[in-house]
Amino acid sequence: CTTILNELIQSNEINELELAAPNGGRPARRFEYNKDFKRILLVGLAKEDKDEIIHLYVCNLIGEIESKTIIHKQIDIDTITEAIESQIAQYPNIAYLSIGIPGVTQNGQVYSCDLELLEDFKLSHYLEQKFELKVVVESAGCFFVLACVA
Repeated sequence: CTTILNELIQSNEINELELAAPNGGRPARRFEYNKDFKRILLVGLAKEDKDEIIHLYVCNLIGEIESKTIIHKQIDIDTITEAIESQIAQYPNIAYLSIGIPGVTQNGQVYSCDLELLEDFKLSHYLEQKFELKVVVESAGCFFVLACVA
């Protein structure tokens, strides 16, 4: 157990707190999870009438939203990439990327989408290669549930 704790402390994944007040034995070591160790970027793509919107949420590891950005712009792969790049520049410890699209997905593959340029596109594979992050692509319904919980 000590080896694992030391590794987690060295990686900054956990923080050691002050010793617990003694209650008859030696004081216990106390730890807390470092919620800012890594961050998650949630990217929601939406189409409302002719308006295309990118919603960006940066969250810590306990789901607290640290940043919200909304971009009203025609969505294409370059626009998506630039939006993600700007968030990674601001939050370099983003380790996970979750994309919500208005369509049907399976295993990162977009099969049907209101944003036609994404149809039959392996979006998760493209983004994993581009950013070297773990990427999950889901339907917008699943994504917005995650964003609302966060």
